[in-house]
Amino acid sequence: LDAVNLAAAQVMSGMKEMTIGGGVESMSRVGMAASGGAWPVDPGLAVPTYFLPQGVAADLIATKYGFSRDDVDAYAVESQSRAARSWEEGRFARSVVPVRDVNGLTILDRDEHMRPGTDMQSLGQLKAAFAQIGDLAGFDAVAIAAHPEVEAIDHVHHAGNSSGVVDGAAAVLVGTREAGSAAGLKPRARIRAFASTGSDLALMLTGPIDVSQIVLRKAGMTKADIDLFEINEAFSAVVLRYLQALDLDPAIVNVAGGAIAMGHPLGATGAMILGTVLDELERRDRSIALVTLCVAAGMGSATIIERV
Repeated sequence: LDAVNLAAAQVMSGMKEMTIGGGVESMSRVGMAASGGAWPVDPGLAVPTYFLPQGVAADLIATKYGFSRDDVDAYAVESQSRAARSWEEGRFARSVVPVRDVNGLTILDRDEHMRPGTDMQSLGQLKAAFAQIGDLAGFDAVAIAAHPEVEAIDHVHHAGNSSGVVDGAAAVLVGTREAGSAAGLKPRARIRAFASTGSDLALMLTGPIDVSQIVLRKAGMTKADIDLFEINEAFSAVVLRYLQALDLDPAIVNVAGGAIAMGHPLGATGAMILGTVLDELERRDRSIALVTLCVAAGMGSATIIERV
């Protein structure tokens, strides 16, 4: 999403007439934390900076704001249901580019990560994924030190209510109206405002709350002006806290499903969900959407778009 925002800034400044913002991620080849570093393994660095693995941070959010295992599982079931329905109805057909082999045969044309039959019973059989690293590696203690009002971490997240590890790529063409007309292109939306911010390092994944309020102020809007919201589903508690903090109707947030169902290719997700919500604005004949992501280490990014 920051790449799209940077592309917009270049166009708005007059430095470029047309450019592309987007990203690519191959998580099957380069896993999370593959680059290593001192933060995860050096208590001398992790403790004073309140560094937490993202999963422990998500469990801290759930504990601090009162989301139970049933709450986070129920959200995951809804994400899978919305994604399955969206694929069945062909909502992604306009934006998904099939992958073909050297002979031109289609080898992949839909998300492989979805589990349409997911229900509360199947999720209930999964063990919490981050309890061991929280306990044995000492990160629960770091979380409690950062938020002493929390007496113990309730580990509620697992593979079924966390974002999927997948490969993906997405791109958004951004330009002036004049450049688009010269190229024979019809504009679909304009970028009204964008923003980025930093927030609580230990909670880490709550950046979308703060940055959404910032970008609304920049656009001279309130949440009532937004028809649809799109947020990356890093973990169920991230979305539940976003809904809670901004007092949003779940019916207008991630209406086509999200990363819990379809995966979260880190560098590509922002451009992907921007395209998803634009498709939904057009399908529903609505006007304005707010797209936001948590970006780890407490950062958050957001963009407001409006159909033209």
